[in-house]
Amino acid sequence: MWFVIVDALKQAGLEAGTIVRSKHSIDILSRDVSKSHLVARIVRDDHIDPYEVVTMGDLGAWPGNDAALLQHRFSLSVDLPSRRLDRGWKLAPKHKRDVDATLWYLDRLKIGDCGTFQFQLQQDVQ
Repeated sequence: MWFVIVDALKQAGLEAGTIVRSKHSIDILSRDVSKSHLVARIVRDDHIDPYEVVTMGDLGAWPGNDAALLQHRFSLSVDLPSRRLDRGWKLAPKHKRDVDATLWYLDRLKIGDCGTFQFQLQQDVQ
């Protein structure tokens, strides 16, 4: 369906800024609209260090709807990772996807002093 929509827009002489897809929808966005722009705006407006932001998404490779979001330096995929080796990692177990993978990450999120956090991904050794 994604290819049909892209072709129909081109044939009609319409140009969308970005057309991306998820497993259940197709997003047609204006040129200056993206999830990565939202993260950058939050960092700028709220004076947050970018190293204190972790993003999560499902489809990290183009034309996935979270490809731009998972370009953030510290990003985790809950399904298909980014094609980049330095970000957008799928660290959850192979059989964990989507909500299950998100919950797996959040179960391992440890909040420290002064608002610090870390993900404890290794299993406890007994």
